[in-house]
Amino acid sequence: MNLKQTLVITAALLVGTPVFAGTPERSEIDKVFADYDSTRSPGCSMAIYHDGEIAYARGYGMANLEYGIANGPNTVFRIGSTSKQFTAMAVALLAEQGKLSLDDDIHKFFPALPGYGEPVTVRQLLHHTSGLRDYLELTWLADWREDYSVDEALNMILRQRELNFPPGTDHLYSNSGYFLLSQIVQKVTDQTLRVWADENMFRPLGMTNTHFHDDHTHIVENRADGYDSADNDGFRISMTTLEMVGDGGVYTTVEDLLKWDRNFYDNRLGKGEPGLIELMQTPGKLKNGDVLDYAFGLSVDEFAGTREISHGGAFVGYRAELSRYPDHRLSVVVLCNYANTDPSSLARRVASLYLGGKVKNGGPSGLVLSQSREPREIIELSASALGRFAGDYWNPDRFMLRSIVVDDNSLFYDRGSDNRSRLDPVGDDHFLMADVPVAVVVRFEPRGETPQTMVVEVKDREPVHLERFERAAPGTGELLAYTGSFYSSELDHEQVFSIDEGVIVAERRGGKEPLQPLQPDSFITGDGVVLNFERNPDGKVSGFRLQAGRVRNVRYIRQ
Repeated sequence: MNLKQTLVITAALLVGTPVFAGTPERSEIDKVFADYDSTRSPGCSMAIYHDGEIAYARGYGMANLEYGIANGPNTVFRIGSTSKQFTAMAVALLAEQGKLSLDDDIHKFFPALPGYGEPVTVRQLLHHTSGLRDYLELTWLADWREDYSVDEALNMILRQRELNFPPGTDHLYSNSGYFLLSQIVQKVTDQTLRVWADENMFRPLGMTNTHFHDDHTHIVENRADGYDSADNDGFRISMTTLEMVGDGGVYTTVEDLLKWDRNFYDNRLGKGEPGLIELMQTPGKLKNGDVLDYAFGLSVDEFAGTREISHGGAFVGYRAELSRYPDHRLSVVVLCNYANTDPSSLARRVASLYLGGKVKNGGPSGLVLSQSREPREIIELSASALGRFAGDYWNPDRFMLRSIVVDDNSLFYDRGSDNRSRLDPVGDDHFLMADVPVAVVVRFEPRGETPQTMVVEVKDREPVHLERFERAAPGTGELLAYTGSFYSSELDHEQVFSIDEGVIVAERRGGKEPLQPLQPDSFITGDGVVLNFERNPDGKVSGFRLQAGRVRNVRYIRQ
């Protein structure tokens, strides 16, 4: 037995004994992580909590490929947006102490923030209903390198003169809100979120291997390196020097998270009252009364017929998921150091073993899939039958463009930028997406005719509807109207467009980005950024508005 094999066996630490009624065999749980149970790849650490104890915990794959160090229950991972619940708890505790109000206008803490015509509240930051544009997307759109400072990120947010929508009227996930919450904690307490959370949350719960990582030079014992795929089918290190926290930045272990999980059943923080935990798990509301599925850094949902309180995380080479099923006093945590993992799916596959075996989800299509993603039956369709699905489909709310193409007697779902997945037919109008980590069904309507609508169903999520459309086809002469230099004062960014081999391209720091025509005066990039050009009364192109998922309506003016 070599050193790496010994390390992997050591990492398979079994803590306690399974106590859940009908507990699956450990081998069944290990099968869920079989793809990462190797000495030659990064992977994950996993733990199952029941009744306040670890029922099973184990590491899969390597924490460090250079030194042959395996993942284990005590390996420390960055958990991305799973960190948001810790930021939310800090704000809830400060509200309990009377040091701030959840209904405070955030201009109280950031007087330099532009006025938006109505208040933006702390509560709206917590529920992602503030309308603030996401700073991570803003800095990417402005072509920043990923070495900017906390102050630079804050100034980017303060420069935004418009919101994505009026406060409280919509829900759109925004890292800006939780980053600002970290700054509010510091303004209220005169301590960084890292220091305050350690003194008031982590140490009282005994979470000695957990912290907000606001100094990228800080040495972290037992830390897993983050990895992504490399072009040679190997791996490359994927880490960050960014020091923003609040929206992310927590480092922790599956062992430490047990202590956090316990506190949701028996609160030991603040005044020790159960109302704090109730507040954390109470979904927000829009001004029109619509109830969200998002509370205080936690998603409130249902899975396998039972309540699910959860949050995932994804940043650089790290992925995370902590899912709690309070009616069963069961939780599953999966922390990974490989960007191509899907810990949310892995956690639910483990949970389904406890909550009733293979969880089936018919969804609107009525097609039943199992957690293994294996369809009941793949059928064959002729090339002509496949051809009727080919075309372009568009969802204007999500700025989502997808193309369906036939290639070598197979149907493909094309996302652009050479990113596509094969669609395996499981019905005359239904397809199962191949080579993706979760079950995805693509179906077409109306049935039996040339389809006008494509519906994409991801397990346990709302279906996405895309409508067939004909793309605009401007000639080279028409494209010249869009060339030149445009400037955004909100991003402090100049964008230059030129013609390259008959295609209009945006000149970006990483190279030339082709723009695909959508509709007249509208284009989309391979990354899904939509540019809607505007014209003056003379009909000349005067600027454009940019849409990019968590960023809406950023204005550029022709120079």
